[in-house]
Amino acid sequence: MRLAVLLSLSVGLVMLKKARTEFLSPGSFRNVVIQGITVTQTCADEFLCRSSSFNATNCVSQGVCAVEQECNGRIDFPGLEHPLRDWQATLNGQNAPGCTLVNKTPDNPPSVTFATTAGRTLIVNGSATNLNPCFTQRSEPLNSSFSLVFWLRADCKNCSVLEIHQRGGESLYLRVVGDSLCVNTDCSAILQTNQWILITLWASVNEFAIYGGENRINFPGSAFHDISVENLYIGSSEIIPMADFFELFDVRFYTDALSSREILYLKNGLPDPSLNCRCPSGYPDIVSSDDTLCTDDVSTVARYNSSVHFYLPEVMIDEREDTLWASSDQGVVTFTLDLGRSFQIGLISLLFTSSLPSRIESTFVSSGRDNQARQFVCSGSNCTIDITQENAPNTIEEYRQLTADTLKISMHRDSGSGLESFVISELVVTGRAVVRFLFAKGTKRSVIYREIVENYGEHGEQDYQWCSWFKDGRTSLQDEPRSGRPNTANNDWNTARVDELIKVDRRVKLKEMSLKLDIPKANVYEIVHDKLGYRKVSARWVPKMMSDEHKCQRVEISQILLYWCQQEGDEIVDVGPGGDHRARNKLLEH
Repeated sequence: MRLAVLLSLSVGLVMLKKARTEFLSPGSFRNVVIQGITVTQTCADEFLCRSSSFNATNCVSQGVCAVEQECNGRIDFPGLEHPLRDWQATLNGQNAPGCTLVNKTPDNPPSVTFATTAGRTLIVNGSATNLNPCFTQRSEPLNSSFSLVFWLRADCKNCSVLEIHQRGGESLYLRVVGDSLCVNTDCSAILQTNQWILITLWASVNEFAIYGGENRINFPGSAFHDISVENLYIGSSEIIPMADFFELFDVRFYTDALSSREILYLKNGLPDPSLNCRCPSGYPDIVSSDDTLCTDDVSTVARYNSSVHFYLPEVMIDEREDTLWASSDQGVVTFTLDLGRSFQIGLISLLFTSSLPSRIESTFVSSGRDNQARQFVCSGSNCTIDITQENAPNTIEEYRQLTADTLKISMHRDSGSGLESFVISELVVTGRAVVRFLFAKGTKRSVIYREIVENYGEHGEQDYQWCSWFKDGRTSLQDEPRSGRPNTANNDWNTARVDELIKVDRRVKLKEMSLKLDIPKANVYEIVHDKLGYRKVSARWVPKMMSDEHKCQRVEISQILLYWCQQEGDEIVDVGPGGDHRARNKLLEH
């Protein structure tokens, strides 16, 4: 649906001469930008009030609803702590024989690391005398779900690098024994001497796992279930053997269990769109055959919670043709349009895709005062109030009746009509600004400024400047030519650029073209609709008038189809299994 609600300060209003009562130079009507829409209905429940026309399934296919997906897990990494900075250090002065904690990256660091203000390195070796245990621990008990991630480099015959304290159970020790990583005496040969590896301890409720890089390690004989971790000692609570050595770098503690894709991201830094919605805690992996499901290798849960909601009334004034607004199916429906400032109204148009109301009327509201209600006239699916076809006002009071800063539109039903929602695809309002009329009426600039600021806020400063220009004899509200950058973006160069973007991608949006070309969105709209003559069909831009090339293509295709019809008869239009159209396929082959 395209935005057709019309607004412009550059539009001339009628001007009243002091010595006469007639109005001069009414000017043209332009697009008014609606600031907001509020709806009043006798029934407000989203589905109950539209149940006669729509349900959660058909409302989506008919364009009045959208399916919204809410992530069932996290949308960002969980809370982060840096144990080498934040936890309680049991180091002897933090720097003791064989135990060093430094605030810098190590020599030859891992190829993939993430910048952190707490990028510390714990260096432990057994080459010194008078050695003491060297580790840090959390001062608060651990939650049942967490992840501890760190980079490890070691050259050890038998080093304890981590101690896992259980509630009511024996401690587990993570050891480096040559090229093996061990839990107590169960080992897996995944290490290389003096080479960095990312280690992750993963806990979810009573489940526990250890990852080497992005791979989960299967320790023979170890059963990591029914484990309740109470605390972690990071470093060595033992005196490591002479000449043994290990480093722990960029140690991170996350307050929830990471997903397998988060671990992969920490390991190699590759972006992953799935990180926008993580799996729920306890189900770390996305099912490979269905990315809407998460698994713990035993069962699955939904990655998203889906819900269906009706579109808000603002879709009546957006630029899409595949979004519609559906009202309640009972009682009077009234929506109020906030125009942001006062306009002389020229046209109000509603385009329906449903049955029409029995009566539609609009009340013009100006400075809180309701003017006389006007009736819409319907032709086909389009209902309008077209004041531009009426005689121009001859008095100030007649003019006031045509001005509004707010529009109320009410849709009525016959008492005997059945329940049905009114569905609107497009709302159009045109108008022209009031500031020139106030000046022509003889209102002082200070009064105009005060009234406009009180009613329309920040727009008052610009309107006050317009009063000065009118006093100097100016009659036009159009921007005057000036040096420097052209005062309009609707030149031939920009028109050609917009046309090129549309030809490359027929589904391109006005906002995208505006950002790419650095042209105001309103100018892009005028170029597309007024200069290039495109319109939206099935959310694609197509020319309103066929070019010579299009006409030739149509003649060629018609001749091909005529020849095939003569050769194969009615079979050419048969639809095969799965909706396979023979005619379409032959055209593609051609």
